[in-house]
Amino acid sequence: MAQPLLHDPFSPRPRVVSSVGVLVAMAALFCGGGCLYIDPVNRPPVVQINPPSQIWRRQIFNFTASVSDPNGDIPNLYWTHTTCPNGSGVGGANCDPCQLLGKDYRDRSSWPSTPRDPHPSYDVGPPDSDGPFCVWAFATDQQGATTPASPLRVTPQNHPPVAAITMLEPILAPGATEVPMYSEIEFTAADSVDAENDDLTFVWELLHTPPGSSLPEKTYPGTCSQPQTASSWCLVPDVEGQTYTVQLTAKDPYAAADDPPVPPSTLTRQIRVAADQLPCLVPTNLDPQVASIAGVDPSVPKALSVIRVDDDGDPSPPRGMSSGRLHFNWFKGLAPGPLEFIGNDVPTYTVNPEYSLGDEVVVRVEIFDRKPDRIKAILQQCGDDKDTCGELNGQSVCNQRMTWHLHY
Repeated sequence: MAQPLLHDPFSPRPRVVSSVGVLVAMAALFCGGGCLYIDPVNRPPVVQINPPSQIWRRQIFNFTASVSDPNGDIPNLYWTHTTCPNGSGVGGANCDPCQLLGKDYRDRSSWPSTPRDPHPSYDVGPPDSDGPFCVWAFATDQQGATTPASPLRVTPQNHPPVAAITMLEPILAPGATEVPMYSEIEFTAADSVDAENDDLTFVWELLHTPPGSSLPEKTYPGTCSQPQTASSWCLVPDVEGQTYTVQLTAKDPYAAADDPPVPPSTLTRQIRVAADQLPCLVPTNLDPQVASIAGVDPSVPKALSVIRVDDDGDPSPPRGMSSGRLHFNWFKGLAPGPLEFIGNDVPTYTVNPEYSLGDEVVVRVEIFDRKPDRIKAILQQCGDDKDTCGELNGQSVCNQRMTWHLHY
């Protein structure tokens, strides 16, 4: 190991005769033995490293030292540092980069290689500042005497991440504080930050569900109709007018290696669910849009469809009915006779070519959501003779029944 420093202050040193000593010796010649001459001995400098007040991972730290010299010399400072070996654990856990006991640092054999250029201060930065490191400082005076400072063991602290919960869907109107019933609520933790730009992992939990919810607390995994990312999570509330509590925990890779351990960042958010709104059948969302159709060809099948349903959160075609949240009941009859129930749950019904010219076929669709009793009560008040029927919302009507008249 290269040793650029010249002398070990803790081994016997030769006398150092200064220019003043030479003059004294010459004067002694003239004293003729009547004078006493003492050769002065150089004393080594004293040095101590000054650590920064706060040290965080992946930053650049500047170290200075306090130096004094008993002889009044101006010493030079030489610096170096050592780190933990690779594989010693995340962030250098369980590693002592100084590897010294007691006063071992005074033994020249324990000194690491040092730069040949003196500097008044010393910088340590990434990647060495990612884990524990050991700073060395040596002071050498003008006579070559060298003293090592007590090596400084530095363990950079780790900033915990800061968790952030952002709701991507649904997009609420300005000032709105409640999400629609049964809506797919998509959260993301992508706005979480980490001071050291560490890769973060996220754990989502449904911390609280209201009474009557079918969603399990703690273990609810969340599902998205869109592809999920490492930071996204979804929730579909199933109880109106109640509050759900979601919890996000953000961790960085160094959380377990911190000494003392830095707790992960945990954030909770409460989601208030609005009252459930009834699904609405709108003429513009039907195919065909007109209620009375003339000139229907009796030899050609005729398809009648619900294209879309206006609702708060229940899925509507073409997203599919596999969830069972919306139900379509279909009725058919030959006018002026009664209507008969012909099927349910699908948004489309096809009238087969089984009628003749001059016939009038009446086809009706009624829509139900998870509150069928409420809709049944509305439809019963209308009676069977009304082609459209629904709940009055202000000046408009939210129809749960629509009827077509096919004239062959």
